[in-house]
Amino acid sequence: MHHSKIVRQLRSLSSAELNEFGRYMHTEFFNRKERLRKLVEVLSVFVKGKQTGLEKAEVYQKLFPEERNEFRKLSVKAKEKHLRKRMDMLIYELKIHLEDYLVWKQSRKKGYVREMLLLEAYNEREADTFYFDLYDKLKLNLEKQDPKPISNHYLRHVLVRDVIEHPGYRSWPNNGYGLKEVQEQLDIYYLANKLMNSWLLLLADSMINRRSEVLMLDEMLRFADMPPFKGNLYIDIYSSAIRDLRGKNFTREGLENLKKRILPGLLKRPRKEQIGLFNVLTNYTVLWWQFNQDILKEIPFELNLIGLENGYYQRRGVISYADFHNITCAATNAGKLEWAENFVNEYGTALPEKIRHHTVIYQKARIKHEGGKHREALNMLSEKPIFTNSADKILERLLRIRCYYELEENELLENILESTRKQIERNPDFGPAAKDQIRNFVRITMRLCIARQTASPIQAAKSVWDELQQAKLCAAQDWLIRQVQKLLNN
Repeated sequence: MHHSKIVRQLRSLSSAELNEFGRYMHTEFFNRKERLRKLVEVLSVFVKGKQTGLEKAEVYQKLFPEERNEFRKLSVKAKEKHLRKRMDMLIYELKIHLEDYLVWKQSRKKGYVREMLLLEAYNEREADTFYFDLYDKLKLNLEKQDPKPISNHYLRHVLVRDVIEHPGYRSWPNNGYGLKEVQEQLDIYYLANKLMNSWLLLLADSMINRRSEVLMLDEMLRFADMPPFKGNLYIDIYSSAIRDLRGKNFTREGLENLKKRILPGLLKRPRKEQIGLFNVLTNYTVLWWQFNQDILKEIPFELNLIGLENGYYQRRGVISYADFHNITCAATNAGKLEWAENFVNEYGTALPEKIRHHTVIYQKARIKHEGGKHREALNMLSEKPIFTNSADKILERLLRIRCYYELEENELLENILESTRKQIERNPDFGPAAKDQIRNFVRITMRLCIARQTASPIQAAKSVWDELQQAKLCAAQDWLIRQVQKLLNN
């Protein structure tokens, strides 16, 4: 790897820039990319001259120590193939993040006035700083066509034009763009992608009650309201969704506007774009549901029908655990129990084999519970399906708790509530937010159990209602609300 392009590009950085890039790769955004961060550390040591040799196999063994023994057993050809498979994608990812860092660094310069996110990147560094693999191939092709010296200006012009015409944007016209227009389109593409990544990060934060810093988010949102960015479908959608998420301002009007922007003409877009835009809409709906108790429950169900009809939830015939669970929940919440049962029977076979059996049993039991058949639901759970992880075990416990409560099995209910409370406290698999949700559910369910046995259940229910309103995070919140309302109505 001594003469690889990524090493050459890292060497073009000053010592201070290299150190800053290392810190950049250790920010919250990369918290799940441990091997990528390790690769930066290994390459930085070599670039700084603290290590003389840098073989790809050696770097691979540092990044994948658990595969060392198996790797040694491979033939020479098999080793080369395995190295390419494991290392090339990591190196490619690192090149993209190096580009991201350089653009971010450029944007911090004093006196920055150009209102585009790529700024003066084309003038500050050679184009191959940003488009590594493509650059050399393009230069060779141009030299074959015309042996005359090629100006860097013209090279960048053709390069950027070629970059823009990747498969996702082949609908763009092939002629008529000057360098300025091409740069403008690339800026739009860059901002849309940055906003998409920011939306996904903030979405994850909202689900687990975490707060991450997104670099230049306010600046990006400011650009989104200015030409040439304003009016681009992706930029408008992601910027408005981010603003709503930051302000927890999810309204029916906002959702309807999003539907009007996304659904018409969705099927005419490239497949990858269809799925991406549809995911924004469904995620926004989930958040709206989370922050508005008066949501019309048919909306998530209607969106799921669109997703199933167009195959958005399946990848190569396989449906994920999360999609399977969310679709079933949306159907039962909308009162479509028969539809939910048919869905579980039909799509249960599309789940990964490892999780298929216990996931189908749990969802069937949940449908029985939602239909008021609590004893049948408990009988299904008593088949002792093998729950493979802590999350599945907790879901099964929470369903048992709801069934025991509905059947007024108070002794069994108190026992399982206490054991669940102890289990969640000592279980390291759950983060603080998940523990808070389950703690609140256990505590409020116990309060409900006591309230309905008191001489004045309505007064006790009002106290439970106040506590439920104060609990920002709570598992099975819809069910708890229904139980409190039953006590108040009685």
